[in-house]
Amino acid sequence: MSPAAQAYANVSRTAEEEVVEHARQNLRLGWSAMPWRSAVVALVVVAVVGSSFSALPERYRRGPLRGSASEAATDLVLLANPCAKLWDQCGGEGYTGPACCEEGSECVDYALDKLPSFRQCRTPEPPACADAEPGSTCFNMIQAAKGNAWSNPENYHGLTGESDDKEFQMLLHWSQHDLSQCAEPCGDGTCYMTLHVIGCDTMNTWYCEHDDGTVKYACCCKYFNKEKALDKPQNVDDDMANAMKAVNSSSPSLYCTAMVLPWGYELELLRAQYSRGKLGLFDCNEFSLFSNESLTISPEGHRPIVQTGLINGSLSATVGGHWHTALNTEVFIKFWNKVIDDPKAWKTEWVVKVDPDTMWLPVRLRALLRTRVGPLGQPEPDAGLFLNNCHVGMHGPIEVLSRRALGAYKNGRQECATGKPSKIGQEDWFLRECFEELGIMKVDAYNVMLEATLACQEVASALDPDRPPCFSPQVAFHPFKNIRTWMRCHQEADNHPWALPVNPVTDGPSEANDRHG
Repeated sequence: MSPAAQAYANVSRTAEEEVVEHARQNLRLGWSAMPWRSAVVALVVVAVVGSSFSALPERYRRGPLRGSASEAATDLVLLANPCAKLWDQCGGEGYTGPACCEEGSECVDYALDKLPSFRQCRTPEPPACADAEPGSTCFNMIQAAKGNAWSNPENYHGLTGESDDKEFQMLLHWSQHDLSQCAEPCGDGTCYMTLHVIGCDTMNTWYCEHDDGTVKYACCCKYFNKEKALDKPQNVDDDMANAMKAVNSSSPSLYCTAMVLPWGYELELLRAQYSRGKLGLFDCNEFSLFSNESLTISPEGHRPIVQTGLINGSLSATVGGHWHTALNTEVFIKFWNKVIDDPKAWKTEWVVKVDPDTMWLPVRLRALLRTRVGPLGQPEPDAGLFLNNCHVGMHGPIEVLSRRALGAYKNGRQECATGKPSKIGQEDWFLRECFEELGIMKVDAYNVMLEATLACQEVASALDPDRPPCFSPQVAFHPFKNIRTWMRCHQEADNHPWALPVNPVTDGPSEANDRHG
């Protein structure tokens, strides 16, 4: 028996099937259930088994092996050059396995955090976009709308009869989908409707992970993402000049903190933020992290060692309520108790709690807090103040309060924990109700955060000029739940160091200010 045949004979069919199934299960779980290196090894083993069999001499490939029946021999021959099964890998950098997929699935780009070139066998999906065919209902409605836009411009969100057909197709798909039967237009195309009116309002156009061929994806994820505006502005007004003083400054001083779940994506996300330049909360004057396990954030061998402080008990929360969100008030009451006990929290002027999946730039918060407009420009009340980042009430991805407000909460926390606010399951809702009960001043500042999927009814894009969301002069952007998308947003924002929030935005989203989707 040749060495190749002997190698094949030494690998039991049961072991081979176990390796294949193990790799396939972890693909279905987004690779979260096994370490990346182990997943790659598993796939390599499968590839080696297949290549070993394909290398068999002709006499072994034609006849039965080890006394198997002729029908079994036929099955074995098919293994010599198999197609990948549904959910298996079928391409990507360094991959040497089959590039075809079994019947009923197709090999498509499906970027993973640690392997952007990853390709996977997936079930076919309907095309995400289509051109309007001449004579179709969609085509006819586009032509009618272009003509009507001259006489009734108020109905067309700024489009004119000279606008590209695909802009009208996007408008009809968005506003009259059932009547017009318009699919999303395919790229290339202009971006007025996408960026000025609709925004990058799907998770795919927010994360920019899978190019579906649409104009919308191109506008949100491809056309502008490498743009830079690094030159310091000249001849600015007094407010902007004041905000610009925050750049390269450590004032106002910030204590920044987060709660970290020991499972899931949060730990690796924070480790990446620390190791790739001390980004996000690691750029604050002081910071602390808390979990119910001792977790190391800093890279191995790095000094000082950055670890989480300990919260006793479980950090799990049920999902429920009218909005089907995490009922996490009890968990965060324990978290805020740890913040109050942390001496570093009392060294700075401001306290900032952020979620690990919030991409934010402390320099922009410092710029906003320097404003001389509104309550932030006046003497602070005795009970302190907090920033309301959403017109429907403060949302939890970033919570900003003054040191005095933290003191007021410290003194009144028992009242909140047992009184009316305690009946509220969501932490951010609990906190804002608690602050109101304790007399802590609310300061509206809707440019603190931009959220995906119209969470605060704001269009997910930047204006003047129309650009993707992370070009916007906001303090924070949420959510980005993997390293690649978090860093992509950070890079786009960092490429515009002078896109600063100058004064608090206090008017809610509306058609009048082009922020209502």
